[in-house]
Parts: sequence; C-alpha cells; structure tokens
Amino acid sequence: MKALNIKRYESKLIMQLSGGNRRKVSLAVALMGAPPTVYLDEPSTGLDPVASRLMWRLLSRISSLKTTAMVLTTHNMLECEAVCTRICIMKLGEMVCLGDTQHLRSSHGTGFLLEAIVKHVDRCDALIQFVKETFRNAVVVDEQATMINFEIPRASITQLSSAFRIMESNKDRFGIVDYALSQSTLEQVFLKQIRPTASDVFNQLDQQSFDQRIPGFADYFTGYVMLILAIFVPGLHHFYLGNFWRGVWYLITINEIMAGWFLDVFEMHVLIQQSVQQHGNIEGVMFCTCCNFYCYLCCCLCCFTSRKNSKKTTNTAAATAHPSAPSSTDHDLV
Repeated sequence: MKALNIKRYESKLIMQLSGGNRRKVSLAVALMGAPPTVYLDEPSTGLDPVASRLMWRLLSRISSLKTTAMVLTTHNMLECEAVCTRICIMKLGEMVCLGDTQHLRSSHGTGFLLEAIVKHVDRCDALIQFVKETFRNAVVVDEQATMINFEIPRASITQLSSAFRIMESNKDRFGIVDYALSQSTLEQVFLKQIRPTASDVFNQLDQQSFDQRIPGFADYFTGYVMLILAIFVPGLHHFYLGNFWRGVWYLITINEIMAGWFLDVFEMHVLIQQSVQQHGNIEGVMFCTCCNFYCYLCCCLCCFTSRKNSKKTTNTAAATAHPSAPSSTDHDLV
C-alpha cells in the first residue's frame, strides 16, 4: 500500500474509492503472497502520470527479484520501455515479433527519425527537398506548420556524426530553429507491425461476411422438422446441423427417446444460429452432413454383416470338423 501510495485509504471501502485507486488496490491484491505468475491487463489505464511511475517502479522492483514472472498487455509504449524486459507485438491475435526494446528497434524499426523546426513556413519546402536529396529514400511522416518529421532508412546514414555535421552546417541556410535525430521509437515499430495489409483486409471482410449471416424462416422450419424426425432416427438433426459427433452420441445412446429430445427443443435456435454462421445456410451443409450420417450407417451395417458372416463361417467349420455331433435342433427335440 505504501508503494502504491494508497496507505491513507486503508480504512475506506473499495466502493468508495476512485477508479484509479481501485486499480491500485486490484494490483496490490494480485501481487500479495509473491505468486509465481501475474497477468496484468493494461494496469496503468486511468492513472495519472505520477501514479503510473509509482506502479512501474513497483513492477520493475518485483521483476528484478526473479521470483515472479509478470505478463502484461498494454498500448502504452512508455510502459513497455519502463517495465518490460521482453516485448511481444501482436496483430489480429497473432504474434508478429518478440524481443527486447533494442532488438525490436534494430530489426523491425524504420531507421532514424529526424524532427526539424524552422522559423518560417515558406522554408519548409526547401528543407524537405534538401533532406530528400541528402538522405536517400527519406519520407515525410508528419508536417504541421513549422515542424516537419522525416523517416530516414538506416542505410542512408552510415555515421551519425556525419549526419549531425550536415544538419549543423545547413542550419542557418534553411532557418532551422531546432532539430533532433534519433533512432526509431518503439511506437513507430508498433505502428509499422500492425499496419494492415491486403491479406488482413481480406480476412476481416471474410469474417464480417460470416458474422452477418442470419438464419431465415426456412432454416428454422427445416431444423425443427428434422428434430421431429429425430424421434425415429436419434441424432438426425445434429447430423443435419453439422454436429457429427454429437449426432453419433445421440444415435448410439438413443438419447432422443430420453431427455435429450426435450432439451434440444429449447436449444434448437442456438444450434441453427451457430450452423448458419459457420457454414452458411443449412441447405448448404445438408448434403455433407447427410453423407456423414449415411456413411456412419453404412459402416455400422458393414461391421454387423461382417460379424454375422464370420459367425456363420465359424459354425460351418465346426460342423465340418465334427460331422457326428448332433445339431442344436436335434438336441432340443431329444
């Protein structure tokens, strides 16, 4: 409580605290007892800068003890640099890069960031032309009034000293008030990695088309008709809706005659919605699911027939080996 600066609230109920102090209490409760693993979801959200620094200092102190592993998710790149020893950037639920801060900057960064401020707006075009001619493949990232941000590839600057020398010698020529040349920030690396591509747009559109599928009257009508027919063939509606293994279970246990049929009456709309969202209209999967059902029946019939034939073969072989032995019918008559 002292580390998070909430000692003065020790006599108050949590419901009486503000949102930021409640978050501090939640973090303090999670860290009690030195657990081996702690998962934090954006712990500094809603906190003021001073409280955020206190939290970062506490988390860094605990992680340095090597007794507790902490995994946190955040969109604050300053928090990542202050707390995290390894950073993983995720895009659409998939990991795209992993490493420490310097590794991400060196391997996945765009190079260098040049920020320049000029005295007058009319000097901006000349400065942009100069930077593009001096540093190959330089790109203007942001331009606001007298402030210009350039993105310079790493290959365009072989030595930082020469780059600073060039900027310093042309400072008065373009009326540069101030400039800064730095390595790519972690935020730039993050924005570069999560930048949408053509495949990402296609996947999102495909997912939206799945989510927008809504069952119609024909889907519900056909589904309940199949449920009624399932009284004679247990699990038939599950085969029809694509739940193959559940249909097999209903067929083996004859579950439709028991409570399973009555339960399916109430959850039938859920099954139809899931089937339509996953496969489209029910009619689209009718052929596939019915084929699965009939394949299962064929397998059962084939196994049953093979067993029957094997029994006949065994009885015939036994009769051939002992021709004098009376048959079961003769024994019963005697």
